[in-house]
Amino acid sequence: MRGYNRLVLCLSLLAIHASVSAATVSKRLNDVIESRGIGNINVMDIAGSQPDLTGAELEAFRLDNGGRLVFAIDVNEAANGTEKASSQGVAIENLELIVESAGVTHVFTDFWSQSQSMLAPKGEQQRQLRYTLIGDTGSSRITPNTDSDIYGSDFDATVYVPVDIDLTGAATITLNIQFMDTQVQLGDPEAFYDYSNGYEDIAIISAEDAAFLDQLQAGWLEAPLVIRPGDSDLTMASAQYFPSANQYYIVAFEDCYPDRGDYDFNDLVVAYRVNVGFNKYGKAVQIFGEGFLIAKGAEYDLDWGLSFNLGAISGAATTQVLSPETGLAIEEESLATTVSGQTDLPLFTAIKSLWSPIAGAQFINTEPAHPIIQGPGFTFTIALDTPMEAFSPDAFRPYLYVRPNFQTVYAGMDFVNDQGYPFGLILPDTWSPPTERTDMGLAYTDLIDYIESDGAAALNWHANKNSAQVMTIPRSSWQWR
Repeated sequence: MRGYNRLVLCLSLLAIHASVSAATVSKRLNDVIESRGIGNINVMDIAGSQPDLTGAELEAFRLDNGGRLVFAIDVNEAANGTEKASSQGVAIENLELIVESAGVTHVFTDFWSQSQSMLAPKGEQQRQLRYTLIGDTGSSRITPNTDSDIYGSDFDATVYVPVDIDLTGAATITLNIQFMDTQVQLGDPEAFYDYSNGYEDIAIISAEDAAFLDQLQAGWLEAPLVIRPGDSDLTMASAQYFPSANQYYIVAFEDCYPDRGDYDFNDLVVAYRVNVGFNKYGKAVQIFGEGFLIAKGAEYDLDWGLSFNLGAISGAATTQVLSPETGLAIEEESLATTVSGQTDLPLFTAIKSLWSPIAGAQFINTEPAHPIIQGPGFTFTIALDTPMEAFSPDAFRPYLYVRPNFQTVYAGMDFVNDQGYPFGLILPDTWSPPTERTDMGLAYTDLIDYIESDGAAALNWHANKNSAQVMTIPRSSWQWR
């Protein structure tokens, strides 16, 4: 008799499991997330001619997913900048699930996805940790259940919403979701995770299909700054700007090393700023940067970038060059690479063809007779594979690569010729470059004291200038975004 009871119990459990499984076949919903990044989704309304889902069926979905409703999103974004058919993304600004049951309204606002990124909202510079959705296009998912609406589709990413009430008696269930409007002018990752196309289809899915999509990680490999929620050691908790959030370094180079040449320090002038993200333990986990070309008085073709000392740490780097005319990334100038140890990260390459003088001018923003023109900008992101114990301005410095003579010139008083003259100087963003072929020692008469003391004296030499011998280039003319 005891064996008979055990058999009946087992058969009952199998019947219950079969019933739940039958009720949790993933379904594409009729409503979509619109091109403006907002979706007001009737969770009971199935796409096509199928009957609406009942509260009991949605309760089966909740139980199947361990007390959560899980939604799949078909990420469908325009292939602009670093977004492409094989990798595209959006970020979630907010989400709420509203359940009307027995005359009571229940609102659920907790949610998560499988990926996050550090992103600045439109109109702001400060990045915050946001949940993201990443995917690709043109795929055909082969799921275990051929009856699922995920089978043969190109659904990509999942969103989990914890629900702690029984949904059997629910009269209506609405999912409201809004994508984040990002500060795309910062370049990546903001430019990648903006919403720009739509519409995005949405489905309510079974635990089986949720596990399939979560393991697939469609589009992740090429997406910038992907942070997994479980990667707590690599999650940013704070950030620090160098030199500050509202200032830039300016670096000025002379390109004739080891010969002094005209020593006008306007062969290339660049403004740059670095932002470092630290985890909750105060260790560096992300490095960002941005900047602009200010002046080019070189006849040589040049590359420019930042040299990093990462010690034993490595990471994934992405760079973009931004057009001053459109504010958008120049796709052929974008770069994705790995960095480690002591490494030079190129940010502008072949500048002679990238930035040309106006008609009648030989150089750019070094000749007083010609108007000031805006130069290209850049952004970069480095996601470190391992947290870095400490990060300071000593961990990076600018370099110039002179293509015709294969010479790399580093900024600082530790890179000088035999006479002790430097060929790259880091300056505040109030500094003005000398006019073409004006020795900087004439434009800034205290410079010689600074050089002869190996940088120990006359530290404010750049504050004493001969106004007639320097260019007037307001910050508003080179910082165009």
